Amino acid sequence: LPSDTITALAAGEDGTLYVGADIGLAELRNGAAAPLPAIGEHTVTQLLVLDGALWVGTERDGLFYDVGEGWQQETTAGALPANQITALAADDGAVWIGGETGGLVRYSLAIEE
Repeated sequence: LPSDTITALAAGEDGTLYVGADIGLAELRNGAAAPLPAIGEHTVTQLLVLDGALWVGTERDGLFYDVGEGWQQETTAGALPANQITALAADDGAVWIGGETGGLVRYSLAIEE
């Protein structure tokens, strides 16, 4: 694991456990831990798995997500209310994102199969 300070957990649909920490993100799969370096050493505050996609809220660097096309980042330069993500929730295929300084955004991506 990237750190002993665990800040968020989420279970994947395939049994993977995603572990957010104060300096990064890892996955536990089949009893083995592996870092997810795409997130870097950002402090993870929230994790959400929705329809096989992983959503990662951070303390200062907005939102990271991977919906099968590689990691993307969203910040206040785009649609987020704040770069400190304090809440992630799923609703009917969309993600609700809450920010530390207030605000709430419903983020929806069209995922083609």
